[in-house]
Amino acid sequence: MSRTQITCCACQKKKTATLEVLLRPRQSGGETVAPQLDFQEFFHGNTPMHLAAKEGQTEVVVGLIQVGANPSIRNFAGRTPIEEARAVLEALDNDLGRAHSTAIRRSRIAETVSAMEIALIVT
Repeated sequence: MSRTQITCCACQKKKTATLEVLLRPRQSGGETVAPQLDFQEFFHGNTPMHLAAKEGQTEVVVGLIQVGANPSIRNFAGRTPIEEARAVLEALDNDLGRAHSTAIRRSRIAETVSAMEIALIVT
C-alpha cells in the first residue's frame, strides 16, 4: 500500500469500507507490511486523521483512532487533528455567507469533533 492511499481515503466521503481494506497488513516480498497511519503529506503536514477530521468524516476518524493512529501529531500549522477540525469550524462560523451547504458541513465537523473527544477519552 502506498503512503497516499490512506490519505486519499480519508478525503473522500463514506469510504469506511475502503479504509478497512487499506488498514489491513499486506504481504510484500515475503514480508508483512503495516499501513502507515501517521504519514504526513508534504504540503501541509496533515495525516489521514487531520484530513478526515476537517472534512467531518466521523467514521474514518474513529476508525483510525481505534487502530492506533496517533491523534497528537501536529501539522505544519501546529494543529492536531481535533484542533484542525475546530479551526475549520471557527472559519465556517466566521463565514458571513452561511450557505445551506456550509451549515451541513459545519454540522458534520462538529459531530466529528464530539466523537473525537469521546474516542480520545475512551482510548
